[in-house]
Amino acid sequence: MDFSIQREARDEIALYREQALRASAFGNERLAAYWRLASDEAAFVDQQRTATALLKPQRTHSIDAIAFLTYWNQEGNYYLDHKLQKSEISYWAFHRNENREAGSAYRYWLAFAQAQASKDFDQEIQEVSQAAIHYESTLPEASRYAIKAVSLFKKAQALNNHDAFLNIVLTHRWVKAAYAAAHLANIHIHTASISPEKIAPYKHLWNELLELNQNALALRIEAAMATQIGNEDQAIEYSLAALAALNAVDDLWKKLTCKAEKLEFEDNQLPPQVKVYKKIIFYRTSASEALTIDKRLAEYWRKAAFSLENSIDATFYSLEAQEKKPEHPLLSWYWKASANALKRASILFATCASIHAKVPSLSTFFLRYYTNYFQKKMEKQIPIKFLDKISFHIMEYFLSADDWGEKWKEGDPMALNQPIKSPTITCWIYQTWSLLKKIGVNSTLSTEFPFEKNTGICITMSKLLNPLLRRKSINPHLFLVDILADKTPHPSVDLHLVENRNYTRYLPNSIYVPHWPQPFLKPRDPTRGTRFENVCFFGEIQNLAPELRSQKWHRRLYEELGLHFQIRGYHEWNNYTDVDCVIAIRSFSRSLHMNKPATKLYNAWLAGVPFIGGSDSAYAADGNPEIDYLVATSLKEVFKQLKQLQENPSLRAMLVQNGHRSGQAFTQEATLKFWKKLIEETIPVRAYQWQQKSELERAGIFLIQRIICWIHDFYFKKKNSSSHYA
Repeated sequence: MDFSIQREARDEIALYREQALRASAFGNERLAAYWRLASDEAAFVDQQRTATALLKPQRTHSIDAIAFLTYWNQEGNYYLDHKLQKSEISYWAFHRNENREAGSAYRYWLAFAQAQASKDFDQEIQEVSQAAIHYESTLPEASRYAIKAVSLFKKAQALNNHDAFLNIVLTHRWVKAAYAAAHLANIHIHTASISPEKIAPYKHLWNELLELNQNALALRIEAAMATQIGNEDQAIEYSLAALAALNAVDDLWKKLTCKAEKLEFEDNQLPPQVKVYKKIIFYRTSASEALTIDKRLAEYWRKAAFSLENSIDATFYSLEAQEKKPEHPLLSWYWKASANALKRASILFATCASIHAKVPSLSTFFLRYYTNYFQKKMEKQIPIKFLDKISFHIMEYFLSADDWGEKWKEGDPMALNQPIKSPTITCWIYQTWSLLKKIGVNSTLSTEFPFEKNTGICITMSKLLNPLLRRKSINPHLFLVDILADKTPHPSVDLHLVENRNYTRYLPNSIYVPHWPQPFLKPRDPTRGTRFENVCFFGEIQNLAPELRSQKWHRRLYEELGLHFQIRGYHEWNNYTDVDCVIAIRSFSRSLHMNKPATKLYNAWLAGVPFIGGSDSAYAADGNPEIDYLVATSLKEVFKQLKQLQENPSLRAMLVQNGHRSGQAFTQEATLKFWKKLIEETIPVRAYQWQQKSELERAGIFLIQRIICWIHDFYFKKKNSSSHYA
């Protein structure tokens, strides 16, 4: 634990930033504040692990830290659940279910920070006192802040023997203030080690750095004093203001990277983020000061800071998406738009605070109504709700085997290593989830059905949804996606995934997704050479034209062309080793079979076998007739095409070669890449666009969708076979 905690702390800070933004997107300002407090504690632990000129880095044995954490969490849970549950201090509302996780994170880092410090603080007081004496004559400013740190450590030491929960928190806050004072002393010591001529051109930046650290110290002291008088609402505002000051210091420190006698920088301008953090400090301190005078005014200032904190996080995600996912430019654009919207919201709330301070009566109705409306609009601008919380829904019954279910419960996907075609639901849901999991795409597999509780993006199949399910019974923060496979589209979902490219022309809110190829496909054996003997159909017999099922047709092929026609069972759907030609014709009508995929064509291409298909629209959409496959619309044409293939090996070679090129777009790797982009950009962007729509717009869309689904049931299926739909 000693050597990994620094990395872990930084990782946790990034996680807490994400959680705070997620809470903000759902309008839970208090929960977002708890997550930011957790990140503040993790940052403090990180700070303690760094050696300084005054204090040695804190080291504790892993077993001691774990023992202390165990004790702390037991005590903390006792006080939170029993002693403080009825307290009027709103800050200690961690017993609420939605806040418990953030509270646990905060308590963990608070406990670890406590575990890093010695119980009596004698070592810290001794080290800082020696530094104060050492620098008294050479660096009076450093000595002054060292003395300040000593006095703050002594305040913590005086309280450290008390077991009361709030006294422990107060002790910790005095310790944080002491470290802030020690850090200021270190700044002066470090500045003195650099030649003045190197600092002179950037003196204003150094002064800004000192001022921000002084603000952080003052705010830490204010937070401790607020805790001391029992005003935890003020303490939380001061703590978050101090966090903003430290973040500003970090950004400015990156600007002025100090390495011994060398300064590295780009220019002498104050970083834009530092200016934003300074505004947050002002808003948070204004909110804290207003708490005892005017709670409405405090609320406006708090919301202004809250919006600005979110804008910084949104900017961070925009830059991260631009750097790490340049292939998904829309994600970066939406985060940037979100950051700008949150900045505008902050300006609005700050303006409301100024107006309310001058004319309080105006806020009684107008300002309160307008700000509530704008805050809801602001929450919609945060796309994190749908960017990474993606789940696949499947009933546990459809996990094909017991070992699959057991593996899934352990958090691992089961390899699709059976040489058979999986059932449709297993293929679309389980296989997609398991393959995405293997390449690190963040998604979960859920067997729970209560969509009224779920949030984020849920991908399921229309055949798994109750036909009577209504959108009003689904959580408005859930973006529901259904995969259409031999089923009518459900009118209450937000997006349809269809397996036929042509289907998107007739179904609004739909995206084409290629069907997965057959798992563990065994291609045609090259040693067969130019032999042309076995003609096969791979699939369920009801999906083969009746004329091609008859024994009369099979005898004719054998007697006139010497060909064996076979209908392969599901145990052999992956085996093309002895196949010389594939026939997949559902009927000899002009039906376009809009709800059917071109999977049989993909498999034939990948297996290196010539393919004869019917008039399916999926074949025409993904293939090129007479180039990479042949078309037959009657039994006579089938016979003609087979005879042509038998007599013309070069035609077969051309179809196989062209099919190989076409099939590269439908391999498992290509389909997985398609799904990865779908999960990481396409669906989240659609969800974000959906989120921006008003309730009236959504109601209109669902009404139109319901009408289209009705037409699909009673009209489209019948007319689908007409040639004018081609």
